[in-house]
Amino acid sequence: MEFLALLRWSLMLAVLWAAALPLTKRLFPRFPTAGAAFGLPVALFVVSLPAYWVGKLDATAGFVVGGLTLLTLSLLTLRTGTWPDPKTLRIPLAVFAVAFGALLVVRLGYPWIVPAGGEKFLDFSLLKAVLRAETFPPEDPWFAGRTVRYYYGGYLISGFLTTLSGLEARYAYNLLVPTFYAALATGAYGLAAAIADRSGSPPVVAGLAAAFLSTASGTLATPARLLLGLFPEQLAREYGRAIVSGIRAPYGEAFAQATTPGEWSYWLGRYVIPRTVDVFPSWTFVNGDLRPHMTSAPFLVLAAALVFAYYRTPEEDVWRRRALLLFVLPALGGLLGVVNTWELPVVVGLTFLAVTFADADPRSLLGPAGSRFPRFEGLHSIIRRDVGRLLGGGVAALVVGAIAVAWVAPYFLYHTATSDGVGFLPPGSPLVPFLLVHGGFLVLFALLLWTPTRHTLRNVGGTRALLLGLAIGVAALAVAGFAPVALLAVFGLAAWVVVRRQRAEHDGDVSQRSGGFTVLLVLAGVGLLIFAELAYAKVWPYNPNALRWNTVYKIYHSVWILWGIGGGVAVAAILSKALRGLSARSSGERVRPVAAVLLVVAVVSAMAVFPAFAGGERANAAIEGEATLDGLGYVNDSHPDAGAAIAWLDSREGTPTITSAPGIAIYQWMNAPSSLTGIPTVLGWVHEKGYRGSKAYEDRREDVERLYESNANTTLAIAEKYDVEYIYVGPNERERYDLREFGSHERITPVFEKGTVTIYSVRADNASS
Repeated sequence: MEFLALLRWSLMLAVLWAAALPLTKRLFPRFPTAGAAFGLPVALFVVSLPAYWVGKLDATAGFVVGGLTLLTLSLLTLRTGTWPDPKTLRIPLAVFAVAFGALLVVRLGYPWIVPAGGEKFLDFSLLKAVLRAETFPPEDPWFAGRTVRYYYGGYLISGFLTTLSGLEARYAYNLLVPTFYAALATGAYGLAAAIADRSGSPPVVAGLAAAFLSTASGTLATPARLLLGLFPEQLAREYGRAIVSGIRAPYGEAFAQATTPGEWSYWLGRYVIPRTVDVFPSWTFVNGDLRPHMTSAPFLVLAAALVFAYYRTPEEDVWRRRALLLFVLPALGGLLGVVNTWELPVVVGLTFLAVTFADADPRSLLGPAGSRFPRFEGLHSIIRRDVGRLLGGGVAALVVGAIAVAWVAPYFLYHTATSDGVGFLPPGSPLVPFLLVHGGFLVLFALLLWTPTRHTLRNVGGTRALLLGLAIGVAALAVAGFAPVALLAVFGLAAWVVVRRQRAEHDGDVSQRSGGFTVLLVLAGVGLLIFAELAYAKVWPYNPNALRWNTVYKIYHSVWILWGIGGGVAVAAILSKALRGLSARSSGERVRPVAAVLLVVAVVSAMAVFPAFAGGERANAAIEGEATLDGLGYVNDSHPDAGAAIAWLDSREGTPTITSAPGIAIYQWMNAPSSLTGIPTVLGWVHEKGYRGSKAYEDRREDVERLYESNANTTLAIAEKYDVEYIYVGPNERERYDLREFGSHERITPVFEKGTVTIYSVRADNASS
């Protein structure tokens, strides 16, 4: 049965991928794989926007129109002679298969959709809500009668795949997570290979390194903590505090857990910088929540690939550049806004960098009108050129962002969660924990940028004075408590110098400057990390002791993906250069290449420690246990009465409203009836405070309490207020509420009973009469 489910899922993915190949070749004609690596995200991108809009009238019709749109565009593209070459699929398919298989084994090690240890109850409830929905956005399963106020695009995409496969959501969930993982790995391979192509670095090495760094690598905290455990305990405890300071536990307990392999848990990997949560893709996918930053990851890579396609397009191909900036990128940016709103500013930033530093002059986008663009004649020629390009890049980025918002305007107008804006200057990151998170990439980028930066500065007048001023500025920032910002500023300045130098030396020769896009990825990550040090979004969950919690959570994940791709190209470039250096006759000339190779190997090996421990633990569990795709297979064993009740509710058609005890104490077995069926309950987990505000949540909480504890007339009045059809009474409700007066009315009758669980039907007043 489950093998057939896997086979059906694989065939579905193959059909979608194949349908998108003509489109990928049209979008990425200059890529070595003709864009074949992006087949799956392109297919889902094309399907999702029609599904989003048509689904506002009818959800099923939205999925149908989305699928027909993909088929139509594919056939029209084929008619123009854009035939994909099957040979371009070999390596991307192999990368996808390996990544999908690896994470599938990890999921089989712990496939359960449980309330503890993440947001699986939230994610599964939204997936089920999409599958039950008559229109989009779906009704909120934790706030009956209202549509969701959360980025639901990833669940819409997941719902399409689940519907197309014909599988139940309980099985599809554990196939969706490996699918997004493999799509991310394959996209990272394709983009890194394209960047490395024609720039002197081996594309396959760059692609494979990027696939690993983007999806499977971990922070340096895990190897550092395990190494700490090898030192004498008193010495390690005294000097190792910074290495374990991010763990939310008393120091002694945190030290023991982090440094002892037998007590180590993958959960510790996300706690490195104090008062933040430092997630990265391999942690996200091992944990297995179907989070927006997980489902958006392949589309972020697709956006970066489209930006790179613009970067490589010659100036004379103005219509292609306009199409990318005015149609394709904004449409994808709009989709990302609904899937994970945090990614839209990243797309805008990447657009700014690409337009600013591309070979094509931004003014050429305007045609003859570009001649009227300000030229800043009074400035030095170098400054004039930079200011003009910066202005052009800024305008292009703003246009892309504005059109992207317009693509999905109803979402931004009516369906976003509450927010109190942006705060500034929160407590920043200590330097040592910051380096434990990002230090692996920074070492690779230092090796990549060192030589070109040094050569460029040699040709600049007043270099010593410039370096002295830079050193003073960096020192001042560090003394002021902004050491990570100071370090990032150095990398940002070096990247800026290098990308300008490459453009000046190879002006007009795009093929020789493709490697410069790696430096733009470095710049993008630097900008995002500096923002995360100096500002934060005032969104739920708000904790005055952890102001940057959500901001760091989302931004670090995006940076890891971008830097993983750039790091893969850097690895290929460093190793390629080192191998050429090893052919030198003098043994003294071989020292630096050997040192560079050893350093790269050491960094990559250290970043492989986390996935080896975390993935190995889950893989062993899958091999030794009874592997299953059924995410709800545990329910009947651990909650037999509730399991039968949930199955009964799940068999109901449509979206009848239920009520159950709200999940005030979250990450526990609360609101399972709505979370595991998608049937809306009057009030669910406390997350809804973040989506709708505290007052809206508390008003409903009081109503639910009165519904259970008051006389029958009050119960019926509140049930009518929220159009409640079923009232769930299980252990949570019996423990929390005084039920002595509940249910004593002919319109409130039990329709399901098993052990400690009873479900009551509330008949409408006219039916009673």
